[in-house]
Amino acid sequence: MKALFFSISFLISLALSITQGYATNYYVSQESGNDSRSLAEAQNPATPWKSIDKINSLFHYLKAGDAVFFNRGEIFYGTLHIQASGSTTSPIKIGAYGSGSKPVITSLKTVDGWKSIGNGVYESTSSLNTNTVKVLLINGEIHEMGRYPNSDIANEGYLNIEETSGNYLISSSDLSGSSSWTGGEVVIKKNQWIIDTHQISSHSGNQIRYNGSTSAYTAEKEYGFFIQNHIKTLDTFGEWYFNPSTKK
Repeated sequence: MKALFFSISFLISLALSITQGYATNYYVSQESGNDSRSLAEAQNPATPWKSIDKINSLFHYLKAGDAVFFNRGEIFYGTLHIQASGSTTSPIKIGAYGSGSKPVITSLKTVDGWKSIGNGVYESTSSLNTNTVKVLLINGEIHEMGRYPNSDIANEGYLNIEETSGNYLISSSDLSGSSSWTGGEVVIKKNQWIIDTHQISSHSGNQIRYNGSTSAYTAEKEYGFFIQNHIKTLDTFGEWYFNPSTKK
């Protein structure tokens, strides 16, 4: 019995040692990868996965000591969601493989397929899988969202608030004769330290109605506002607008 007990104990200890010490490497390549490949295939740098989305879908399965390697010299689009953790002595590692420059992980996406829609405005034929766009770069430089009026006019680009009603309406004679801004956003300077952005529900004459339920602060007379996120604000090179309905 003693010999039998020793053998069982030894086998259990050996099994635990193997389980705890086993770690897996996974490889990702934007250029040569394929997200339909199996877990076993992705452990070979010759048959990697393709995207950050694939890694995110399986990250919670990673265990202590596992590693994800991105191919050098490539750009990976998306956000890496860390959904598992290793240990102090055996962390989950994110690294690089191959040769060349370090891989780049970015939430920015290249937008191409531009076509003219008139009046100097261009629209991309590719749609984005998002409801909002926060930043646009052209040749590596950040460009501002289109706005009305432009920021370089008098009063630092703000129109004057002449009348208000609750947290849903502002009036200004500066709006007289301007385009309809329904569907855009109004950015309101409500006091010296609060600037809020609201969706415009309607615009008629000198009045703009907006959804103010997202803020506890109401607009005040003699402060200012401007319009953004509307196609009719585009009148300067580099200004942009994103339509959440068409994803363009």
